[in-house]
Amino acid sequence: MVAILDVVVAWGLYIFFQPVNRSLSLLAALFRVVYATMLGIALTNLLSALRLSGGADSLKAFGADQLQAQMMVLLGAFQSAWDLSLIIFGLHLFILGIVNGHRDNAGALEHRADLSFLQLGVALAVAQPVWPGHGRP
Repeated sequence: MVAILDVVVAWGLYIFFQPVNRSLSLLAALFRVVYATMLGIALTNLLSALRLSGGADSLKAFGADQLQAQMMVLLGAFQSAWDLSLIIFGLHLFILGIVNGHRDNAGALEHRADLSFLQLGVALAVAQPVWPGHGRP
């Protein structure tokens, strides 16, 4: 569900920032969609690990050590995919900060919101390098 909402947010941000810079807005939306896709893929590893812990009859063929090893591989795959997806999300934030910086030149968003775009741009630029460090679920 979160991945689907991320795609909706990507579309909304693209529509919102399109008058400022269509190319960069599209690139930011693309990175957000890639992030959402990678999140969905990462979650499949997590769900597979959960299925291994469920104790189904078909799992009785494996020893406890084998099940634990398989679960650790799946959890490691989830963590690696999650970390990489957060780097992609950080790139998305960085591009949004750039697009926001172009807003002053274009003046296209002045009628859309009262939000301080300078503050938003600074927050996005600061969040980009820090975001992957806080990606532990």
